[in-house]
Amino acid sequence: MKRIAILLIICFVICNLMGCARTNEQEDFATLSQPEQLVEKDDGTEQKEPAEEKPKGEPTIDQPQEQPAQEKEELRPPEQEQPKEEPLENKVKTAPVPDKSQFELSTLPRFADDFVGLVDYIEGPQDFKELQDRLALKDYIVVRGRIDGKSTQYDSGMFSLLDQHNETPILVQEVYHGEVQAGDVIFMLEPMFVHWRDGKLAVEHFGGFPPIEKDEDYLFIVYNIGPKHEGGADVYFTKDLLVPYIRLSEVEASLGRKGLNVREQRNLDAYNYYCLGKRGEENS
Repeated sequence: MKRIAILLIICFVICNLMGCARTNEQEDFATLSQPEQLVEKDDGTEQKEPAEEKPKGEPTIDQPQEQPAQEKEELRPPEQEQPKEEPLENKVKTAPVPDKSQFELSTLPRFADDFVGLVDYIEGPQDFKELQDRLALKDYIVVRGRIDGKSTQYDSGMFSLLDQHNETPILVQEVYHGEVQAGDVIFMLEPMFVHWRDGKLAVEHFGGFPPIEKDEDYLFIVYNIGPKHEGGADVYFTKDLLVPYIRLSEVEASLGRKGLNVREQRNLDAYNYYCLGKRGEENS
């Protein structure tokens, strides 16, 4: 029995020694591995595992790909877009002149408005008898005259065809009809205006009524329409935009010529009737 007890004690001691040894090995292993992990964390050498990289040029969710410059320009608001440059020959720069400026209209470059074609089409070139019937001559004056000074430009502000116009002084030489006298100065309304056009003064007019020429005699068949601006003098024009004046040098050049058109024949008839006093006589 004694021997058995001693053997049990020896086995117990051996088991305890083996358990301690195993515990020491685990502690030594833990002690050896832990510093390496601490050193990695402290020195910042440990890095997170990088996320899976995507092919270049493919936008990510956090950082969207920047749009090309061309796409940005197409999305620009309309007001920021630059207008296309027009050819220089199509650009006409105009600027007004001060009110009450004075001009010799016949000496300036002229630009006729296309509106005159419509007027001629509507009214038509009536003959002299039709002209007399339409004029109601008791309200008109018929005189021979010529320019007597510079024309004055006005803006009546009435928003009509004759809004911007010139008033030209006319010296009355002979009176054929109406209550005026030779030697009077009347003001003829000219439906045209002067402005700066590409840096030069020019006349814009309705082609049927070009400026009255200086040093030329005219037959005026006109109507007193009163003043066209505050404090202005009475001005004369046609009541219905028909034949305000006839240039006598043109009429005289047509004397004896065959094949006159309706307007040329009408002007010749008016010249013979008033200026030459051939009341109802045959035209020469």
